Amino acid sequence: MKKILDQILNAMAIFAMAFFAIQGNKTVGKLAFSFLLITMITALGLEFFARPEPKMILVIIATLLTAISIYKLNAKTQ
Repeated sequence: MKKILDQILNAMAIFAMAFFAIQGNKTVGKLAFSFLLITMITALGLEFFARPEPKMILVIIATLLTAISIYKLNAKTQ
């Protein structure tokens, strides 16, 4: 039960950050894309260090999302 509640709270937090990022709130947008960047860097690290053989599709997705978040963070600072 605790795991389900934890996942629901995480999904709600991600949805709220995505909603404010789309609305154009710069502070929450920066927070959302920073959170995405940190999560994807962690995912890449886990793929290469925790798995004996990394799944290439997951590496590609994480790399793509990392690039998007870096681009959006640079666009929001200017």
